[in-house]
Amino acid sequence: MAQNKNKSKKELIKIVADILNVIRYEKNGDGYYFMYDYSTNILYAHAIKSFIGRDMTHFKDAKGKDITKSNQKIIEKNGEGYDEIYFVKPSNPNKSFRKIVFVKYIPELNVVVGTGEYIEDAFKELKKKLLKDITEKRYGKNGYFWIHNSKCQLLAHPYRQKDIGKIDCNLTDIKGKYIIKEFIDTALKNPNGGFVKYYWKHPSSNKIEEKISFLRYYKPFDWVIGSGVYLSDIQPAIQKRIKIITNRIHKIYVIGAMILLFALIVVGFFAHYLAKKTEKAFNIYKNDLEDRIHKAVIESIQKDKLLQEQSKLASMGEMIGAIAHQWRQPLNALGLNIQLLIDMAEDKDCEVETIEEFVERNMKTIKFMSDTIDDFRNFFREDKKKTETSAKEIIERVLHLVNAQLKNNNIEIEVKGEDFKFMGFPNQFAQVILNIINNSKDAILENKIQNGKIEILLENQKIIVKDNGGGIRESILNRIFEPYFTTKEQGK
Repeated sequence: MAQNKNKSKKELIKIVADILNVIRYEKNGDGYYFMYDYSTNILYAHAIKSFIGRDMTHFKDAKGKDITKSNQKIIEKNGEGYDEIYFVKPSNPNKSFRKIVFVKYIPELNVVVGTGEYIEDAFKELKKKLLKDITEKRYGKNGYFWIHNSKCQLLAHPYRQKDIGKIDCNLTDIKGKYIIKEFIDTALKNPNGGFVKYYWKHPSSNKIEEKISFLRYYKPFDWVIGSGVYLSDIQPAIQKRIKIITNRIHKIYVIGAMILLFALIVVGFFAHYLAKKTEKAFNIYKNDLEDRIHKAVIESIQKDKLLQEQSKLASMGEMIGAIAHQWRQPLNALGLNIQLLIDMAEDKDCEVETIEEFVERNMKTIKFMSDTIDDFRNFFREDKKKTETSAKEIIERVLHLVNAQLKNNNIEIEVKGEDFKFMGFPNQFAQVILNIINNSKDAILENKIQNGKIEILLENQKIIVKDNGGGIRESILNRIFEPYFTTKEQGK
């Protein structure tokens, strides 16, 4: 603009249009830019020359969508954005293709400039890049990936580059098993993937050894992706892993016992502390009337402090209850699994996948219990200063601690909406969310709702909590923000 400041708006539009009209990207020239007047919808630039100068008002795509009207809504909202249309290609003007379009309003010229990408072309480029990346991937000493389609055609293989495109339906292992057919059948029958055993030449020794491969079908591309491991390569790792897991399970039991003991000590200390405080408060009444009036003011302040301590104690009690719910099932599972270790070790014919599943299952259980410990340790830590906090992250942190209790009481909880961040104290905010969820849970249980439901909605920098527990009585609505106000019986 600075170089052309002496030119009129009309001249500037022509310069921009002339430039856009000759720009092409993509190998077939289907990548281009367009520009039209925002007020009149007159098209200044387009790859299809017959469109230039045309009034695009009420111009519709192949599916009947009003393109300019849709663009206007996007521009009015954000000044720019994405839209989806069905449009012809410059290289194929007789057929419409699905296309993602980006438009942006240029206020200095009062024009809309846009460009787009045909989904079909983007998918082709993506598949080509993925095939190359997967072919080059390596892991471990002899690990690699290969890809066939559902018709046995080889699409990618690092050691069979000359065979790319070949049909492998008749390829067999040393024992005559049609392994490619079995790869594809296994992948198609198991949405989450499956395993196939066969015999293949080991790349290090050139000997025929037993191998197990994992296959999974990716339907959008019609790809069967495979990778395998020789059993001789993983036996030492399996034995080492079993030893590590056994040690970790033992440590988890010890740590769990220590944490529970610590929690009981803390609760006992606070209970004793509150009992002493309460006894001291009652001793005030032993003094004369004048002294009672003076100390009544002090008592009111002390009551606030006591209620704060009781609130913390109640929250901690709820947290311990949550941990008990979270740990009960994993502890039972670990106990049963430990008893199976000896049998698995003595079983010489124990399948590799059985051990792998055992390892994976127990590691997940251990990680779950470890995460619960960390959550409990950090939950009541007092924040010293405000930090940028994710609302959704804190909510999910609380749900991780109470999900077991909610599920045990047949209460469904759902979080919806877009996350947002704010400056605040994460732990105090987490305790607020915990209290609200517990209030909802208590209301649902007290009113004997069969299918309890709690919904947390993040909308416009606000958090809205709904439940089907019966709602707050209208008679107490004006009191719910009073400090320490509650409808629960004493002791609850």
